[in-house]
Amino acid sequence: MKKFLKKLDIILGVLILTCAIAGAAYIGFINPTALKPSFSISLNGNGSTLDNNEFFAKKGTTIELPTPTKEGYIFDGWYNGDTKWSSEDIITGNLELTAKWIPIKHTITFVVDGIEYEQLCDYDSTPEFNGTPTKAPTVDKDYTFLAWQPAITTVKGNAIYTATFTEQIRQFDINITTNQTNPGTITGGGSFDYGSSATISVSVNPGYNFIGWYKNGSFYSTDTEITIDNITTDIDLEAQFSIIVRTITYNNTFSTPVNPTSYTITLGEYQLLPQNRNGYEFIGWFTESNGNGDKIETIDSSLLIDYVLYAHYEIKTFLIEYSLDGGTVTYPNPTSYKITDASFTLNNPTKENYTFLGWTGTGLSSITQTAIIPNGSYGNRSYTAHWQPMFVEISFCVDGINLISNTLTINRGEAISAPSINSSQYGMSGYSVNGWYTEPECINLFNFNSEIKNNTTLYSKWTYLLDTGFYPYISRFDNAVVSHTLTLGPSDSEDTLIKWIEYIAFHNITESTTITLNFTNGFIISDPNEATFKTKVNSLINKSTFPSENVIGYSYSKSNGVYKLSYLYCASSKQDGIANGSLDTPNPSTLTQLDYGLIKQNVGRDSDFDDFNIKQVKQTISVSTSNQLVYALQNGLQPICVAGSPAEDVYNKAKSVLNEIVNNSMTDLEKVRAIYDWLLQNVSYDHTAANNPTISNNWVNYNAWYAEGVFNNKLAVCDGYAKAFIILAKLENIPIIRVTGNQHAWNKVYINGTWYGIDATHGDLTVGSNEIHTYSSFLFTDAQKAASGYSTTDFPSVSATTTFNYYDYETYTTDSGEVDLLITSLDYSDLNLLLTIVESYISTTTYFSIEIAIDPTLHASISGFSGNKVYDLFYNPYSSHSLSLSSYVNQGTDAYGNYVYTLLIN
Repeated sequence: MKKFLKKLDIILGVLILTCAIAGAAYIGFINPTALKPSFSISLNGNGSTLDNNEFFAKKGTTIELPTPTKEGYIFDGWYNGDTKWSSEDIITGNLELTAKWIPIKHTITFVVDGIEYEQLCDYDSTPEFNGTPTKAPTVDKDYTFLAWQPAITTVKGNAIYTATFTEQIRQFDINITTNQTNPGTITGGGSFDYGSSATISVSVNPGYNFIGWYKNGSFYSTDTEITIDNITTDIDLEAQFSIIVRTITYNNTFSTPVNPTSYTITLGEYQLLPQNRNGYEFIGWFTESNGNGDKIETIDSSLLIDYVLYAHYEIKTFLIEYSLDGGTVTYPNPTSYKITDASFTLNNPTKENYTFLGWTGTGLSSITQTAIIPNGSYGNRSYTAHWQPMFVEISFCVDGINLISNTLTINRGEAISAPSINSSQYGMSGYSVNGWYTEPECINLFNFNSEIKNNTTLYSKWTYLLDTGFYPYISRFDNAVVSHTLTLGPSDSEDTLIKWIEYIAFHNITESTTITLNFTNGFIISDPNEATFKTKVNSLINKSTFPSENVIGYSYSKSNGVYKLSYLYCASSKQDGIANGSLDTPNPSTLTQLDYGLIKQNVGRDSDFDDFNIKQVKQTISVSTSNQLVYALQNGLQPICVAGSPAEDVYNKAKSVLNEIVNNSMTDLEKVRAIYDWLLQNVSYDHTAANNPTISNNWVNYNAWYAEGVFNNKLAVCDGYAKAFIILAKLENIPIIRVTGNQHAWNKVYINGTWYGIDATHGDLTVGSNEIHTYSSFLFTDAQKAASGYSTTDFPSVSATTTFNYYDYETYTTDSGEVDLLITSLDYSDLNLLLTIVESYISTTTYFSIEIAIDPTLHASISGFSGNKVYDLFYNPYSSHSLSLSSYVNQGTDAYGNYVYTLLIN
């Protein structure tokens, strides 16, 4: 088997070799063109007949193409699209060639009325003559194109076409016109054959005259009927007419005629218009004067007659109307007149509480006092009387102050209502008027229902919103000092005794000047139980509002088993009766007062200004001590300081402070803030006085408890702050009181009709070794104060219940906008804007403070910040501000739930 396979391999090898040699020998004899591809060549004869319209050719070869023929055309060649194929072009692919033909042109001749018109036309096209052939007319005939002979066919060679015409006799027109509209009837015009005749006639309408015929613009004849012979041309014939004119003569017209003075037949029926005559009524047109003859109302032009007419009139009565607007005329004016009446002047009317200005109406261009209707006047007339109220001025005077802004100007005879007085506008905040009177003494009340007919001044007196202490009793109490007896009767009450206690404290009436209390007719301070009796008396003493440095003592007796009050007096002071503080605190301990970076700098007054609002108060009282000064001001009295007294010294220093920090254009709120700021920035809390028992137990001797501490030493405890606040605010006549409770004194101030608490002592906040400025004690409610542990029973009628959002109210303006102290956005925009103000603040110390409030919803949202959340809020690393926060004090929340923080900055 293996030998067989080996032989098979040899045989296969020989066969393969033999094939290879044979193939090589064959390749050497092959034509190269025979190996190239063939392409189809298609021929489109384009109307000619071809023997072979498709054949094949090898790539890269040239081809020989046939030359076809087509009747009437010249062969232009074979085209591949728009390109002509040449015998040298090489085959590169399938090819479709189209024969292009050029038509042979032939001469076409058109013969019209003997004139030949030649044009060259393409074979197989249809020749066209330009326009319609015409033949010139003769004298008597016209010609109309009929047809071409022979009929036009498509071009097959040269051809001649001759125009043929029909003939007819010529006609000419006689055109007739007139120079008038519808002057008559004309017949005979139209078209006529050459050489014929025409008869023309006219029938003239009424109202016209026939003038004659005009032929081709020249006069021809006056006959109404004419004959025109041998018509050989067109003729223009005009019939001319004239219109008959009739006259209308008008008499007694008195004015330019309004109707036509002549007429023609074209007028038709014309309605005559009335001819006006001033002051008369037109009756009509008559054929005779004075309304005699026939009355002619219409001109009938068909009558073609001349008219002579007369205008007839009757004199007319005209009406006069008056609008007196409540006025009356003593001698009535006429209600009618005629043009013939003599001139007359209107009687002027009168009206209570008004001045007659004059008349307006017919013929008057403006308000006129004297209205005359002259002779010759006509037409209905109307006149209106014009009045000006008589004005009276109502002035209001209170305690000698003229309330300029409330002055009224009213119409004489009107009544007025009682005015609403804004007392703060006149520097009298907290005061109101007590009725209006007809005289300065305020005896007779003014009746506001009465009519006011003259300038009037009404008078009143200011009434303070608080009682004025013992001032209403001053004469009675002064007499009691002289007589050593104060008699109390049924018209008296506990209030009388409270005011007596304040009088005693004010004047420092000691036991050495015994003034016996004489109770009569029912009123008495007594009790069968001694303890209950003392409780009653001590309750009265505690209700006294005089800031007394002395203890009020009293004496009582027992009769018939009942204890009865005998007299009251000032007991000896703790230090031998020294009153009103005369000692400075030895070695006072104070803290560093930090500047506040958001203080508003106010423009003050002139240093010598002394016209303070308190001077408008008419109720005066003499004072010599600062406590007397405080009492007088707190109770709405104008203090008159004894020359050289401590009261005068404190008062003058308070005036100087006010002249530095406030001005007359500021509101009460702005003034109170300025005073608050001054006390906080300029007065330090006297920690030695407050904390040293030796001093505090003998407080009556030390300035810190008096206004002197503030104005002389810039050192005070709460009582000094509160008393100084009263002096400063009441100089501006802003109502303010001092209240005490829980061993602390503060103030309540009356602004814009509302009481607010205010505490300058607690506004001067202690933080470490510093005092810093906070507004958490500026304008608060009693409830807010009680929440911080302080309440009072003083002045029970004065309640501070209105909240004041200071942090949202107080605004600052920068170039970038306005900002307040309430932070309401996590994007730091409010705070960063506020910082631009802080950056402009130049502090004289290393540290200063500002204060912000954070909206409660915002405060909750930042509670997740680590560490000091106020620091995280204030210190913005993305801001360009370089301020750094040293510390802060959390003031808690205000009445609006805002979280208040005082920030210390270095």
